[in-house]
Amino acid sequence: MVVVPMLLQQRTEELDQATRSASLMAQQQLQKVEGVELAETSANTTWSKLQVALKDKAAAKESEQALAAVLKALQESEQAALSDQYFTVSKRVHEAVELAHNRLAAALAQIDEAKISQISSLERLKEAYRELEQRKELLKIATEKANKAQEEKLDVEPELKKWRTKLEQRRKANDAVKASSSPLGSPQ
Repeated sequence: MVVVPMLLQQRTEELDQATRSASLMAQQQLQKVEGVELAETSANTTWSKLQVALKDKAAAKESEQALAAVLKALQESEQAALSDQYFTVSKRVHEAVELAHNRLAAALAQIDEAKISQISSLERLKEAYRELEQRKELLKIATEKANKAQEEKLDVEPELKKWRTKLEQRRKANDAVKASSSPLGSPQ
């Protein structure tokens, strides 16, 4: 009969432990959600940088095309121009084309950097989602354990109540037997 209180105590401890475990997992899951939100913000920032870099690339390409057109026009009109003027203008056009190439190279480098950053952010986001799913599964398991322990505790409580009632009845019966067997006037 001592088994029932021990079983109830064991189920109560299991319930407490499962409840603490579920609470801890819920806190950890909240932290992962915050991490996921931070990774999403980082991915959005990277995406914005990529868009700016693509616009810079397009502008640099347009500048290059315009300068190429100017260079072509200058080359076509070089026969009519004086040699000093031609060399000065040609030099300026060459410098402008070189500057456009430098801007294009810088824009391409910025695009590559933004793509790498975006890939890294997406990988961190995927990892955060994987961890979040794992935490959800662990939380589900802990919750199921807590519910099972609660059910087992509730199943054991009626047995414990019956056992206590029987124990109380026996004690009262023993007290009644002792009272009836002792003389009325004799001290106990």
